[in-house]
Amino acid sequence: MNQTSHSSLVSFIWRIADDCLRDVYVRGKYRDVILPMVVLRRLDTLLEPTKDAVLEEVRYQKEDIGATELDDEPLKDASGYVFFNTSHWTLKKLYNTATNNQQILLANIEDYLDGFSDNVKEIIGRFNLFEQMSHMAEKQVLLDVIEKFVSPWVNLTPNDIEDPEGNTLPGLSNLGMGYVFEELIRKFNEENNEEAGEHFTPREVIHRAEDDAAQGRSSLHPARGDPPHDAPAFRPDKGPSAPDPDDLRSGLWVGRHADRGSELYHGRRWPFPCPRGRLPLWQRDQRRNLRDLQIRHDDQGQ
Repeated sequence: MNQTSHSSLVSFIWRIADDCLRDVYVRGKYRDVILPMVVLRRLDTLLEPTKDAVLEEVRYQKEDIGATELDDEPLKDASGYVFFNTSHWTLKKLYNTATNNQQILLANIEDYLDGFSDNVKEIIGRFNLFEQMSHMAEKQVLLDVIEKFVSPWVNLTPNDIEDPEGNTLPGLSNLGMGYVFEELIRKFNEENNEEAGEHFTPREVIHRAEDDAAQGRSSLHPARGDPPHDAPAFRPDKGPSAPDPDDLRSGLWVGRHADRGSELYHGRRWPFPCPRGRLPLWQRDQRRNLRDLQIRHDDQGQ
């Protein structure tokens, strides 16, 4: 995803708050709705292509085998991820079949959320997402919010799609999803006059980690030790654990940078200083190669 597409996507999601939540929440609470809805819609788009396969597996276990409890492993195989949803709902189907009856819509959404595997349910629970949806339903804005997130003008899927005018909307990789989430956090924090420069993962650190992973090297500085092995990372391709919502709001979902560009860790506060402030993306691109060269030089000197 290029910078233009990234900015357009962030701006579209940002406008949802102003368009739908203005008289429902105070501005400081917009993020309590938008951030979990971004996560939910991302998971929803990942599971859409294999929805029929998962439902067939559910039918097979219940009708052909007579299982009283579903076996998770075949469901994971059917979904293609280590999480799944056994309800027949998707966000698009919820929107397309909705009426003006908010109670029916809310009941269908509850059925949809209950269909997720336990690892996703834990995340949803920590976000208090159903409570937020209940509040929006009471204020008659829930369907408006869902409409925005399933709009054909926004693409949170990993694949390229076309908008109604035939323009290509680039797919969103897991790395790109992290940058979108990070930028939304920055904007919400700045809106609330909070510190917005302590929680970003510089792009050069991510590139460094990818290079090291490909070559079988650690991205962590050996002199400072590895972070705890139980540090959760929200990676849809590897399976979501349940990070604390405060960590998600502060940007730890996409990984947090320790210092000097040589440590990468996920989902855990770390006692090293983080750079305050953030370079524009184009400046970080310019500095990435120089920083990588310096990192590799430091590694060779150890």
